[in-house]
Amino acid sequence: MMLLVLVLPLLLGSCDAEGDPADSSSTGDETTAVENILKIVEEGTAVFSVVYPDEPGAELFARVRELVDTVKQATGATLELKSDFISWSTVRDPEDYEILVGKTNYDETARVLSELRACDYAIRAVGNKIVITAHTDDMIRRAVSYFNKNLIERNLVAGEDGKISLLFEEYVFLGTVPVESLKIDGVELRDFKIVYAASEAGYDVEAGYFRDLVAERYGYLLEVVSDKDTPVSEHEILIGPTNRVESAEFAGHHAPGLLDFSMGVLSGKFVILGRPYSCKAAAQRFSSKYLHTKESSVSIPEGVVFSLSQLDKAEVPLAEGAGLRIMTANILAEFESWGGTTPVFERAEIFAAVLKVYSPDVVGVQEVTDQWYKILPGYIEGEYAFLWERTPDGLTNYSSILYKKDKYNIVDSDVMYFSTNGKNNIRLVTWGVFEDITTKERFIVFNTHWSWESAEIARAQAAEEAALIRQVIAKYNYPVFCTADYNTIQHTDNYNYFLEQAGMVDAKYVAQERGVLKNISGGCGALGSPRGETGNSIDHIFISPSVEVFAFETVVINRTFDLSDHSPKYSDVKLK
Repeated sequence: MMLLVLVLPLLLGSCDAEGDPADSSSTGDETTAVENILKIVEEGTAVFSVVYPDEPGAELFARVRELVDTVKQATGATLELKSDFISWSTVRDPEDYEILVGKTNYDETARVLSELRACDYAIRAVGNKIVITAHTDDMIRRAVSYFNKNLIERNLVAGEDGKISLLFEEYVFLGTVPVESLKIDGVELRDFKIVYAASEAGYDVEAGYFRDLVAERYGYLLEVVSDKDTPVSEHEILIGPTNRVESAEFAGHHAPGLLDFSMGVLSGKFVILGRPYSCKAAAQRFSSKYLHTKESSVSIPEGVVFSLSQLDKAEVPLAEGAGLRIMTANILAEFESWGGTTPVFERAEIFAAVLKVYSPDVVGVQEVTDQWYKILPGYIEGEYAFLWERTPDGLTNYSSILYKKDKYNIVDSDVMYFSTNGKNNIRLVTWGVFEDITTKERFIVFNTHWSWESAEIARAQAAEEAALIRQVIAKYNYPVFCTADYNTIQHTDNYNYFLEQAGMVDAKYVAQERGVLKNISGGCGALGSPRGETGNSIDHIFISPSVEVFAFETVVINRTFDLSDHSPKYSDVKLK
């Protein structure tokens, strides 16, 4: 049997490098090993096939096709392409000659990955398999690119008959990272696993986010596991209220509130507490404090504790003289096409903090999806209830009303679909007659979300809602509040038409006339973008002219720019 010397160059480079050197001799250490010949192509005939993950993504598949095309161009041989999909009839032969590209479900890929950090990649032989892999998409891309650009051309061998063979050469890229050592209570961070609380949605995502921040600066990709399915181990990073005793003990001394987090070392474990959104902030703080440092070696001793509140204001009392706070809030459906690129489980904490800090009596809420109805109650501890969570025919009501359930009784209520959209659970009006349990004062709230498609559709919806208001007032002659994302800016034709037909006035301009307007912000902007305090508004609170206004404000603090592409608005009023 012929023998081939396999060169195993270990290239020391940076994770942030744009590309890799054209040959492996430019830097780093080299070792050699003698192994059986691995020929990818032998005398013009393909020996190996190429296996890629079942859902490779467009970028990886393009690189795989480039590999096959480059081999064909160099040798004339076509390597067979196949995915790693496993069916009931799949039988794998370890003796098959296969090139495994990316994070395939083969044991050989897992074996190579277990020896790599996040900033490394490898092109290695395991038995009859050639494994080209890394932990991240970018490093996989670079591994395949390096194979295509470097290891093919320099390993071509022409026979006496002119037929080409392609021999295999191993290559491992070892990246460098800024933080070479990070110890928690004397134990290197690479020996820890990340354990997240499985009791609530979102902590798994935040655990993965923490892992990626660590990998970027420290190199090692820590294992992420659920507290529910994993036995207790000695070295753990605990994310959220896990079932570990250290989480409960830490919470007993450093329990965070809404938009707060606390973290520290207890009994050799690193504990992070907070709701999912705050746990992400804690991960960012960990990264800035311990990973983005001038020191290459970092140590976090037992007993370290760090807490932080993200609240700009912890309380906003009702304006003097007012007896009622009405709010409108478009809290953004989680649909990506609507701009909801951040899941509800991260944003619910922000809205819950709005409710806690501002304590509105009634909130007209828009874009309330099933996810919001599922997740939000776990944050508001039973203080609020939804009016008409479902429409009368059982659809999810995207424009329901939140109210303080222990303060108000519902005298009457209903839901009306707009005729412009049929039975569309996004375009409807929810209304209710509220009675203060103590004072017996009554008022009516209408909440809606007009269409944005055209001014003509909005005009029809304005007419229908105004007619409904007149109808309800004829039965219940109480003060009226209209909350909505009207998709209509102030002083436009449809805005003026609705106020005239419904007999309403705009609370913010009443507040302005009385000198109690805190800001007049439009309050709209891309999710995650800080809001200014000027501009047109499509979210309004309209009121009966008899209602006395003591304050109006658009909420642009307390992280509301991460809640939605709209900002909540409230008005402090007194009924007459």
